[in-house]
Amino acid sequence: MTSLTKPFSGGSDVMGGCVIVNPQSFHFDTIYDSLLPEWEDNYFPADATTLSKNCTDVFSRVQKSSSSVEAIANVMNKHHAVERVNYPSLIESRDFYEQAKRKYGGYGFLLSVIFHEPTAAIEFYDNFHVAKGPSFGTNFTLAIPYAF
Repeated sequence: MTSLTKPFSGGSDVMGGCVIVNPQSFHFDTIYDSLLPEWEDNYFPADATTLSKNCTDVFSRVQKSSSSVEAIANVMNKHHAVERVNYPSLIESRDFYEQAKRKYGGYGFLLSVIFHEPTAAIEFYDNFHVAKGPSFGTNFTLAIPYAF
């Protein structure tokens, strides 16, 4: 199962999701038979057309996003106001990501930054001139503040 709204589409103008069942799986029949009664072909044709158009560059878009975010993570990780950057290439469990990563894949397009002081986080967020909001279905940078 995966969302087709996020990087697959990337256009912020359509929503979707999918379930793919591997026909070579030993469990194919069981999974497929259990899903079939729930399946409905109710996708709006214009949404299908938009999704098809938006996904044509998904591979290059994901590669570019991943390499850009990795560069940002490396810069942020060296800043004196930053306690740590949560990004797969910078964490102790990096080896697990390396084992699962595809040959030409990256670490993804999502990172989080933990600042030493809350005031530094506020200043950064207020001066970070990108769109702010909770969506990953875009082809532009978003910042989302989290508090704990």
